[in-house]
Amino acid sequence: MLHDFGSLIIYKKFPVDSGKILTRCKDNKEYFFDVEREVFGASHAKVGGKLLKGWGLPLSLCELVFFHHRPNKAKEFPLITKIIHVADSIVDQMNLGSSREAIANPVSREILNELGFGELPVEKFESQIKDQYYSAMSVFL
Repeated sequence: MLHDFGSLIIYKKFPVDSGKILTRCKDNKEYFFDVEREVFGASHAKVGGKLLKGWGLPLSLCELVFFHHRPNKAKEFPLITKIIHVADSIVDQMNLGSSREAIANPVSREILNELGFGELPVEKFESQIKDQYYSAMSVFL
């Protein structure tokens, strides 16, 4: 749940620009991560990672938040960062959560192979993911 924490900060601080970015991504099938870096000069991943680090949270959390869109850049905790990267793409593809991604973030064949998958395992975990998602969301209702 923390991996997109920086989005809350960006949406709150720049609601109009964030809305324009979301519309642009939807209209042009662009990745939010790329467009926000272009527009703001930083991504939600960078904002979230730096904020968590500033709060003194463990490096394992900070690094996976900071690099969940670029998992090959993770140095200390590359495996968990790659797992979060794949999970993020899966939930985007399933249209769960509130990332508002127009298209699922791409996962390289190399990372899928490293984690033991030939392709993004949406169908394999779909039922479990939905059960856990709706269970977690029920806390907020």
